[in-house]
Amino acid sequence: MDVDYAIVEHFSAGTAAIDYRDYLSDMLVAKLGMRHLVVGYDFRLGRAREGSQERLVEEGRRLGFAVTIVPPMVLQGSVLSSTRIRRDIAERRLDHAARCLGRPYFFEATVVRGEGLGRGLDFPTANAEIADAAKLLPPGGVYAVEVEERGGVRGGMMNIGVAPTMHADGARHIEIHLFDFAGDLYGELIRVRCLGFIRDERRFGSADALRAQLMHDRQTAYGILEKKH
Repeated sequence: MDVDYAIVEHFSAGTAAIDYRDYLSDMLVAKLGMRHLVVGYDFRLGRAREGSQERLVEEGRRLGFAVTIVPPMVLQGSVLSSTRIRRDIAERRLDHAARCLGRPYFFEATVVRGEGLGRGLDFPTANAEIADAAKLLPPGGVYAVEVEERGGVRGGMMNIGVAPTMHADGARHIEIHLFDFAGDLYGELIRVRCLGFIRDERRFGSADALRAQLMHDRQTAYGILEKKH
């Protein structure tokens, strides 16, 4: 189905206080000429959530529009919901989140210049910066990822967190090491698909100890990527 127009209405306390009958008649029917309303199985409209599906159908008969109620999607006996998917990501259940989404969870970020510390460990990284501070990300740690960039899709591993061995600023860093990649991606928008959790972030006593762990992490990431293909 092609969409000619999409209208996004800012939700506010004033909007939430509107009676569902007034919203249907004054906004959707009178202003937009609505002929058909499609809502989810648990949707309720208007002040105090008074606009149940039954009441929406009643108003449709009165005002002359049809109502379609979309049933829930069920996976392995449980109803899918955005709340469930967010919980899966927050608890690092990336495989389950991917099954619910129908694809791996991903985020988009811009590659920015870092301090070049990873290069000194033979693990150069792309430092990713996300414009939306509220964007949902997995908890801190090391992950196997696929990165979609201008040259195609590459496997790699990612650290999200404060990187305590290499940084002292306490700020969150997103650092991605791409396998078999020698170029630079500065300024490029990349898409990072989160495929599997490897380990928690921790401080190492030396750069050599960190490098040894990164070599082990790389082998673990290769194993996760092989299982996905």
